[in-house]
Order: sequence, then C-alpha cells, then structure tokens
Amino acid sequence: MSSPYPAPSFPNEIFSIIIEDISNDRSSLRNAALVSNNFAAMAQRHIFQNAFLMWDNPAIKHIRGEGSSIVFNIEPFLKTPRILRFVQHLYVSGRHHYFDDTEKAGSILTHMTALNALTIYSPTLCHIQAMVLSSLPSRLRVLHIGGFSAPELKLFRQMLQSLQVLEVLAMTGISCNVEECTTLVLPRTLRAAFFKLIQTNLLERLGMDMEMCHAGRYCGPPPSLRTVVLRRIAPNDCSRFWRALGNDTQIVFDNDVFFHAPRTISTKGFNAVKLVWTWDQDAMSVMNLHHCLSTLPESVRDLTIDINPQRPRLMMDNRAFRADTVDAWDRLDETLTEMYKNGTLGRLCFRCTDREGFFGFDTLKAPNEDTKSYMEDRSVLIVIENNLPRSKSISGFLWMDYETKVFISTV
Repeated sequence: MSSPYPAPSFPNEIFSIIIEDISNDRSSLRNAALVSNNFAAMAQRHIFQNAFLMWDNPAIKHIRGEGSSIVFNIEPFLKTPRILRFVQHLYVSGRHHYFDDTEKAGSILTHMTALNALTIYSPTLCHIQAMVLSSLPSRLRVLHIGGFSAPELKLFRQMLQSLQVLEVLAMTGISCNVEECTTLVLPRTLRAAFFKLIQTNLLERLGMDMEMCHAGRYCGPPPSLRTVVLRRIAPNDCSRFWRALGNDTQIVFDNDVFFHAPRTISTKGFNAVKLVWTWDQDAMSVMNLHHCLSTLPESVRDLTIDINPQRPRLMMDNRAFRADTVDAWDRLDETLTEMYKNGTLGRLCFRCTDREGFFGFDTLKAPNEDTKSYMEDRSVLIVIENNLPRSKSISGFLWMDYETKVFISTV
C-alpha cells in the first residue's frame, strides 16, 4: 500500500553543494550526471564550463587550463546547442577547421550563451569579424588574443569598441600597422590589461587616443582601469602611453619585462607612484634586486617585489638567493636605507602571490604533463627579512607581506 505522504526529498541547493565539491573531479562529475536529470544539469555545467577547440585531434579529450581547472574538448558536441550553452570559457585556435571562417565561428559563439571568457590563438580577420557580429560583445568579460597579425587595425578597433562589458584584456604577440588606424580606444569598462610581446608603437597609439579629445571631451584611460601588466616589451619610447595612464593605475612589470637584456623598457613619461615587479624564484638574487632598484622610474616611491611561490620540487640549485653572500646582502641593505634617507623610495614590500589566475593566459598543459613537479615555497620571504636588518628597523619602510597569497589585478 502506497503512503499518502510524498517521499521526502533534499532541496536542489544541497545537491548543488555536493556537485561544487567534486567540480574538479572529472570521473565523479560524469557519474553524478547519470543519477538524475537534475544531477545531470548541475554536473554538465561544471563538465563543460571550460572547453577548447585547439587541435584537429578528437583523441585529446581534455587538457589543463589556468590553475588546476580541467578543460574539455568541445568538438564532439558542436552540433548540440544544449551542451554549448554551458561553456563559460573557450580556448580556441583560429586554425581549427570548425573555426576557420566567419559563419562557423559566429555560429559557435552565438550558441555559447553563457560564454564570458575567450582565449583565442592565431585569429584571422574573419574571427575578429565573427566576434563583432555575434552576440558575444554584450557578455564577454575576459578576452585574450594571442598571435594576431593583420595589415591594419580597422577591424580590430571595431572589435574593441563593440565589447560592452569587458573587464580583462590580454594581448600577446600582436603585430599590426598602427599607421593605418585613426583611433584605438580601450573599452571603458576595462579593469585590467595585460600586454606581452606588443610593439611599443601600438602602446603609443593607445596612449595617444587616451590623451586625445574625442567629441569635444578628454577621454583618458578607462575610468575603472586599475592594473596594467607588461611583459617582454621592446625598449622603445612609449611615453604617451605612460602619461595617459596617469599615476593612479597599478603598473606591473611582469618577470622578464626586459626584452633585450640589459636594456630595459623605456620609462620616459612614467609618472605612477606605485610599481609592482613580479619575479620567479630562480631569478631572485641580490644582483637582480640591485638592477631592479637602479632602473626604477623616478616617480616610483612605493615598490612591491612579488615573487612566484612556485619552484621546481627537485631542483634546489634553482632556489632564490642561492649564491648570495653576507657582504652582498649588507650592500643591498645599505643601498635601501640610503634610498629611504634620500627620499627616492618610501616603501618597499616583498610578497609571494599565486598569479596563475591572471597571468596564466599561456598555461594550457597536456593532460599527461606532470603538475606535481612544482612545489609552493614562500620561505624566500624569511630569507629576505633576516638579511635586511637595517631596512627593517626603519618604521614603515620595509614590509614583509605574509598574508597576501593571490595576486589581485583589480584593486
């Protein structure tokens, strides 16, 4: 005899917590999707939220993206709109045969209704046009374009202007004829920008258009722009770019900002007071710190040295400051105290932050790549603190930040 009372059931919120807990476990997610329709919908949202169209090889089922995220091959599901609607971040190569013309690319982007982050390698003008013509500009918040080469910037400019809610823009290896472009304005909603292997004349074009008056008013940088990261920039003049950014934007020199050592990026026109300089642990040495201090822009009074906490697990010879002597540290300590007394540096901060989330635009890994060969080690901060006693004794000058663990690009 059946009960007159309905069987008790858990609310979907409880099931959602369970699914969230296994969101990085591919096998568990696939098993959960078989339990019920509700479980399938919740599991598929995680299974397909990060997808790629990179190689014409359906045997590659998944790869690793930023951090520990699993990125799935979406190619088998391109004709299944109900699956495409789950994709939130798409990694795609312009050379993929499903993405080789404007109509195909536009159709894929339109069916991915949840898509808000796009990483596209080697795009052609047809892919840029597909982005403009699709519904993507109204919802795209993160865009990384890598390896883009075009004879002129007209369509590229149109694409940038169409992005209505973009917050993060990363451009790597962009090669264009900026002389053919009258204006190149960054989206006004932009909060963070990352430039790697970018021609300085392209930066100058951006700076010129931020300085110009359009429609009778001064544009300036996007009002929400908080961080600009530069890596491997040629040592040519980009003074208009620096002037346009002003002194409130957080400027980050990422790791090997020097493109042609020992020459450095030109800081003529640089007027920001704060600078963040990121380093890998195997590059940390007293000599490199001296070089960093000697090349600081004159306007900088607040310097943060941000060290990558990841280092090779089995290569102790690559640890930071491995060859530095007591005398070398003593000279560095003396240099820092003199800079403070002379008023050329008011605050120096050392920290170790994980930057994969923001700096990890090029971190796609094969599924069989050993992700355990690196370990997290922040002991370098203790080494620095113990070897700079005079700097530490100056109230408010040397700050060892042990609390900040993740780089935040939009503060």
